[in-house]
Amino acid sequence: MALRSTIATDRPSGPDFNRRWLLGGGLAAAIAAPIGARATAARLGPLRPADLSLIFRKLAYAMDERIGFWWLKGRRFALVDTALVPLWDMHIGAAFQTKSLSEGQFKVSFLQTSFYSDLASGECLRTFENPLTHRTVDIPCPPATATRLTYDAQGRTDTPTGSLANLARDARIGPAGIQGDDVWVEGNILLSGPGVAGRRAIRVNDLTTYFGSARDILDTDLPMPLAGQMFSDINIWPPWLQMGDQKGDYFSRCYGRKVASFDAMPTFWRQSMLAAFPGVTANFAKALQE
Repeated sequence: MALRSTIATDRPSGPDFNRRWLLGGGLAAAIAAPIGARATAARLGPLRPADLSLIFRKLAYAMDERIGFWWLKGRRFALVDTALVPLWDMHIGAAFQTKSLSEGQFKVSFLQTSFYSDLASGECLRTFENPLTHRTVDIPCPPATATRLTYDAQGRTDTPTGSLANLARDARIGPAGIQGDDVWVEGNILLSGPGVAGRRAIRVNDLTTYFGSARDILDTDLPMPLAGQMFSDINIWPPWLQMGDQKGDYFSRCYGRKVASFDAMPTFWRQSMLAAFPGVTANFAKALQE
């Protein structure tokens, strides 16, 4: 059975959201919005740690324990001598559940999977013929398991584990900005470490900007407001791509939205999840706790 939840009980969701929002008076509200936008934004101070944390939490996650979802669509490139070589299209999805801790801290159970499609046919890729090395490699399909993230007012506080354990990490939140009723906040993750066995130094630059409404953030009756996301990364080659001594970097740019249910996720990701991880899609609440 598909999970169902709502971002806001007084706002429609789903594929016909825009049409119903307009017919239901959303347009009139939007036209009137500038009248109170300046006063609303003035109540949020992006330089105040508590406000910065609130902006980040409501845009990226939720204030309550409902299950939410993010989708991202984008394209992966090889960046070689400042030239972009398209590799494949990316279909990324995540489920999350947020719980409050003491002193303004919170934790997130986060489950993310990615699927790739061919640039020409749109078919899901299982193998990939690398145009730079002319090798055919297998596309990895890691298990869909949840990770545990913790935050305070400054950013991530959980200790890196596994392959990330020995890397330096900068996962502070912010800066944030407000213009009228529009609000943005960065949630970047920067990782670095020495290379091993003659390989280049490890660099991971995951650059995320969340955006939404200042009034939604201040609305205590709206625990999980609508939000969007822009994402790019600039990283070293992943080992599975078998780049060898090929110079360059691994680059992507993506866009996406937070939604309230699995049914509202894009079709490609949803169908890929049903095929690859039916147990997860049958019970996201259980998967997020395992």
